[in-house]
Amino acid sequence: MQNKIRFVLAIDDYTEAESLKNAVEASGKALVCAVVNDGKLLLQAAESVNPEVIISDIILPEIDGLSAFSMLKKRKNPAKYIGISEFFSQDIIKESTKIGVSALVKKPYDAQILVEKALFYAEIADKPDSPERKITEFLRKIGVPANVSGYRFLREAIAMTTADAGVVNGITKLLYPEI
Repeated sequence: MQNKIRFVLAIDDYTEAESLKNAVEASGKALVCAVVNDGKLLLQAAESVNPEVIISDIILPEIDGLSAFSMLKKRKNPAKYIGISEFFSQDIIKESTKIGVSALVKKPYDAQILVEKALFYAEIADKPDSPERKITEFLRKIGVPANVSGYRFLREAIAMTTADAGVVNGITKLLYPEI
């Protein structure tokens, strides 16, 4: 049996946390090791569990999600961080990019899609030379945030064209229908 990807959820709404926990465990690839409802407990859970993925509300009691992410990064915690919120200001987006947040997801969200995104980030973390990781890093480097509309399509289009440069010649007949 392969090892499952460990998640920590830091969500202050019980119903939302349970829904997301169920979606993570339904994937069959992951398990939720801790569900907490404030930033201090997030720091403790991340230290004790050493998760591959942390999904957290940006706004949390005690310590906000971004501050907790930043503290964990300084402690060399390798987890992939996904922040969720009802809104994102330019300051939140800039800070998230600065500290290396993998994705920002706007509420309301589809829990299954969020889990798929989290699993994607966790899986590419293990493969530093994977094309997916290189594309993700390239998009981050040029300033394309993962939460922008069309990000997934852009990433898939880049993957297709790097795998087969001939696709560019048939952009409307090959590339668009595929993505």
